[in-house]
Amino acid sequence: MSGQAPDPYDDRAQVARDEATAEPSPALVRAAGPADDGALAPERSRVTTVVAAVALVLGLGAWGWFATEDARDGWWALGEHVAITPDDDGWVEVAPVRLRLVGAEADVRTGPGTAPPAGFSYLELTFEVTSEETEAYRSCEVEVLDEQGRLFLAGREVPGLGDDYVSELMCGTSDPEDDPVPSTQATLVLVPDDAVPVSVRVDSRDFPPASFVELPLP
Repeated sequence: MSGQAPDPYDDRAQVARDEATAEPSPALVRAAGPADDGALAPERSRVTTVVAAVALVLGLGAWGWFATEDARDGWWALGEHVAITPDDDGWVEVAPVRLRLVGAEADVRTGPGTAPPAGFSYLELTFEVTSEETEAYRSCEVEVLDEQGRLFLAGREVPGLGDDYVSELMCGTSDPEDDPVPSTQATLVLVPDDAVPVSVRVDSRDFPPASFVELPLP
């Protein structure tokens, strides 16, 4: 009969009521996932951050080690750390060049073009040079080392060197007849008055890798 309430003893009605009020099964709960996922998310996030930070530190450390090793290897191969010193007569030979320091006059106050600025003076260096290089022009750079480890480049801040001085030594020539290597060459080095020069360094890109000439000052 239509509109009649369901019989409470009818099996189908009882099954419907049981399904509506029953607790969810453990299988359904597991399928739906844990109810406290939101609470675990920050913990997982912190763990992920720590792992990423550790990986970054390890990566930077490895990169730094390789970069430092490359720098050390490069310096050892090319950096100036092999000093070639003179013999008993003061001569140094780095084929095809031979040279020696024959004069060093400190506290030179008058230059070829102008007097040195206040607090500075010129150091005049004179060399004897011979060379067997006759196919290409070669130059040698001159620097002065002081007690504080400072290097002062010859010819720098020395205006108007004129014919009596050179900024770099001539260590080879391509025209030995018309432009021979001068046997005597002089240069000026601008040094501060508080400097105590200890040696002269001569270098050239044609020298063997990592080597330079070191001449003690008298």
